[in-house]
Amino acid sequence: MFWDIGANVGTFAIYAGKKNLKVIAVEPSYLNLDLLTRNIISNQLSQNVTIMPFGVGESTSLKKFYLSSKQLTWGGAHNSLGLNIGFNGQPLQDPVSLNSACFSIDDLVEILGINTPTHIKIDVDGLQAEVLKGCTNCLKHVKSILIEVDRDYIKQKEEIVRILTNNSFKLVEDFDSSLSTSNQIWNNTRFFYDSKIFFIECRKVEIPANSFTH
Repeated sequence: MFWDIGANVGTFAIYAGKKNLKVIAVEPSYLNLDLLTRNIISNQLSQNVTIMPFGVGESTSLKKFYLSSKQLTWGGAHNSLGLNIGFNGQPLQDPVSLNSACFSIDDLVEILGINTPTHIKIDVDGLQAEVLKGCTNCLKHVKSILIEVDRDYIKQKEEIVRILTNNSFKLVEDFDSSLSTSNQIWNNTRFFYDSKIFFIECRKVEIPANSFTH
């Protein structure tokens, strides 16, 4: 079971679905949900990919969803749920906001009876640690995590390391994704599993096959 947290238009979700994995695609942006839905339908993956049209975080509640006014478009990023911060920990400039549901991963599994994730990708622009805090029960069952980390956001970077190492995860890959961010692959040492091949192949995919763009 692969959970794509911050699915955007579905690059990772579509790739995993085509590998015949069951996928939970979490995406709160109403603009991105349009293209994510079209990409799932276009690639005939509705049986493999399930959309969760809201965000996940440390707790379950209604929260403010902040959208960057500069990224207010289909496929846009730099959004934030619950806290007005960007990927680098700094406030978003002139964001627009609306109320949105937020769930912890642990609550989603318990309330909806969804299968516990075995592999997770987290790309949520500065809120990665909040997502991890909300899945402490599930982490013991997770075999691998791909997480985007901003090198200059020291507080969050240290919190990510603390949470994952305390839950028996080991960093196995760290590669640059931009000038200031890197993608890290963590494996759960409770399992004999090498996740690098799957995630490295995923990151080569720029646009899903048969995809829609705006």
